Amino acid sequence: MKLDLINKQKEDFKNAIVLGTVKPDYLTRLSILKWQENFDIEEMYLGPIIEKSLKNDISGRLWGGENHSIKSGLIALANQNPDLFWSSLKDLFNNERMIIMKANRFLHHCDVIQAEIHKKDQKSNTHFQNYYSASLLLTLQYPNEYCLFDFAKFEVFAKKIGINDMPVDTDLERYYKIIRAVLKIIEKDAEFMEAYYSKLEEGIFLGPCLSIVFDLIEYSNE
Repeated sequence: MKLDLINKQKEDFKNAIVLGTVKPDYLTRLSILKWQENFDIEEMYLGPIIEKSLKNDISGRLWGGENHSIKSGLIALANQNPDLFWSSLKDLFNNERMIIMKANRFLHHCDVIQAEIHKKDQKSNTHFQNYYSASLLLTLQYPNEYCLFDFAKFEVFAKKIGINDMPVDTDLERYYKIIRAVLKIIEKDAEFMEAYYSKLEEGIFLGPCLSIVFDLIEYSNE
């Protein structure tokens, strides 16, 4: 990746923010705030907790809405096997483990619980969980360390900043390594950071957030 190309994307994004043609992402930061206010990993029965934590007055777009979605799948998994689901989510939130290892383990446990659900309900064939949903949960829990995983959008951005050795779409480690490296570069620009944070609305998560880079990625895809 090339510094001048990253700075070009950052400058274009900053100018668009200043002009008001784009705004920093509101929904992710609102969802982080609601999650931080309501979620408690020490609660063993997480179905009702997730129901409340993945809820806001604006949109459920990040988790696909209320039904046949990431959210409904998580609730069904939590209600079917509370102990295994709790331990799998606690494992996902263990930052001493590699991202790919804990994401795969989480998805494996979702498959195990889904098999139990399928035995009772033959029409239930999916839990709706994938790398994106794992990244969503991690973003909500640790917003300063994770952002959403969208490889298609990332691939467009990566080409624009001069990454020739493109990671594969399952390489979560390199995905986040690149995003964190980009953050270190753009956060050195005080003018950019001031412009970005000045446009954030009230009533959302205002702390350090890796999603600032995901905002840049989404802008690069427009």
